[in-house]
Amino acid sequence: MTLPECIIPLLKKISDRRDCKVEFWNELVGDELIDAFLELSGELKLSEIDEQSIPNGYINLAYVFDWESHCQFSGWLAIENNQDEMAKILSCYRNVGLSSEADALEAAVKVWFSSNQDHDAVGAAYSAIANEYSDEDKRFSYLAEYFSKNAKTLLYIST
Repeated sequence: MTLPECIIPLLKKISDRRDCKVEFWNELVGDELIDAFLELSGELKLSEIDEQSIPNGYINLAYVFDWESHCQFSGWLAIENNQDEMAKILSCYRNVGLSSEADALEAAVKVWFSSNQDHDAVGAAYSAIANEYSDEDKRFSYLAEYFSKNAKTLLYIST
């Protein structure tokens, strides 16, 4: 199993900044691991790498962590800013085992567009869906663990 060649420069950039191994998911833990995944998602989204040329794990990672980053800075306005990618974002949440988060976000998106961007109504729609990962810290911990523990099947290519 090897890392995709086109991903290595992105990983190297992150590992150099963090003074860790290129395969940082084998070394970092907690908030450092979460931050590295957030950084990788940004690098992936800004890159011109063809999604068809990399393992799906990178695509899921890119969309989920990038969405989380947008939410941290924009709140529910992230829906408006990412409306063209929402179907892909929801699919990626389902792919990583967070179907309840995808369902809650889907409800929030519907209300965002039907309520004239009423933040309270959007929050209520999100909260109305049973979702054990509605807490951001719990969701980030799950995601970091998911990608690090499943890295061999998600982030490498078979040789």
